[in-house]
Amino acid sequence: GEYTGDEDIIVTIRNYGSNAITNPTVQYTVNGGAAVVETFTGTIEPGLSAEFTFNQGADLSEPGDYTLTVSTSLSGDSNVENDTLVCVATNTVGLACQPDSDCEGFGDGVTTITLANQNALVTNCNATGYSDDSGIEFAFDSPESLSGTLQVGFTDSAFAIWIDINDDAAFSEDELVASGQVATANTDFAFSIDVTAFDVAQLTAGPLTMRVRGEDESGTGDVTNPCDDLQYGRTNDYTATFTPEVLAVESNVFLETSLNITSTDNKYFAINVNTPFEGRAAISVFNTLGQRLAYNNLKKEGNSYTYDLDMSHVSSGVYIVQFTDIDGGSKLIEKIVVK
Repeated sequence: GEYTGDEDIIVTIRNYGSNAITNPTVQYTVNGGAAVVETFTGTIEPGLSAEFTFNQGADLSEPGDYTLTVSTSLSGDSNVENDTLVCVATNTVGLACQPDSDCEGFGDGVTTITLANQNALVTNCNATGYSDDSGIEFAFDSPESLSGTLQVGFTDSAFAIWIDINDDAAFSEDELVASGQVATANTDFAFSIDVTAFDVAQLTAGPLTMRVRGEDESGTGDVTNPCDDLQYGRTNDYTATFTPEVLAVESNVFLETSLNITSTDNKYFAINVNTPFEGRAAISVFNTLGQRLAYNNLKKEGNSYTYDLDMSHVSSGVYIVQFTDIDGGSKLIEKIVVK
């Protein structure tokens, strides 16, 4: 559910004894934290129940699981075994959907992945078919790291991979970076991640969620719908990180071209791109949070595009300079250090 910072905790107190109970103490804890202790005012006759709402609500506003432990305390209680109740509440606000599927019964879905820094990673499969594997990082640091192989557990399977580029815990159609049909089980299938539609600033802004889904096509469910339940398959959410170099693809327009940046004081930088390319180009500067600080269109002068970059007004640190073919989207990227 979706919870707030002041949720009512409502309990039902039942008198299992043979004598009436008066003013029992009631308490609850959240995730083993400090106990909220209050008193039920009144008398509960043998065999009857009464509802009690704590005056102090619980803060369940952050996404995730909360373990609530509620208990009663009564002096002279002859049976303390029935005094405590434990339940788990999950705040789903800001959490990505967790679709169900059956991978345990048949081993369906994507079973291994070799991609970026992960070599033959065996994907997790559990009772629900969904696994939060955000502790496993795929570190993309070059164009080559975007290509890999995967295996599926059943013939005639399909897979789909998303990168949550805007970090909104949802996977939109434009965030689908790979998909395909795999005819043969337990055999390497080559694929690649396509992130050319994304800006380097978006990719390098921080850790992003990468969702990997796979299914046996004979079952119900659409693997290319990120939230659809699958009859046979699995869904795994990993962490993906990107360096600027991942988009430094040598396209034809920038063949044998380099982005040369020089500085004598690490405050003023001279940019020179010597290239046969003749089209419209631009220079962008980003900070490491992915925020664009500057954008300028460039015209070619002689054999080069040149620009004098003034970084004297920004704080010291690492910044990313990107030279872009405006019409074709090709990019050259370099890091600079401002002192």
